[in-house]
Amino acid sequence: RSTYYWPVLRLQNGQDENDAGADGGGKDKNVGKILTPAQVTLNFVGSPVSKVTAMPRFLRIITGDAKAFVNGNANANASWSCTGFEDRQLKDKYPLCPQSSKVVRTFKFQNCWDGQNTDSANHRTHV
Repeated sequence: RSTYYWPVLRLQNGQDENDAGADGGGKDKNVGKILTPAQVTLNFVGSPVSKVTAMPRFLRIITGDAKAFVNGNANANASWSCTGFEDRQLKDKYPLCPQSSKVVRTFKFQNCWDGQNTDSANHRTHV
């Protein structure tokens, strides 16, 4: 019923934003102009192999790594493609999209829960 998640893309042009001194911003070396997306779509899809059940109350999940630039890509979960070419997902670089095609960033959250714990120390191992 609810989620709080919002992707932030930055143009790494050396320009500081208003979060230059904040966690998640400049303190984590996430610098550059914040880009406003042309469109954001969040899809919640079912399972092709079993009945979907409601998530437990207060389930916490972290996917990806907002600090992947600093931490490395062990937990990075973003893939990149271009509109019209979504079947070609890149994980290690940004695509060069043809004219009139836009860059697409995709995250796929975990789709399986251990059935017992609503959280874990790293917010990942229980899902």
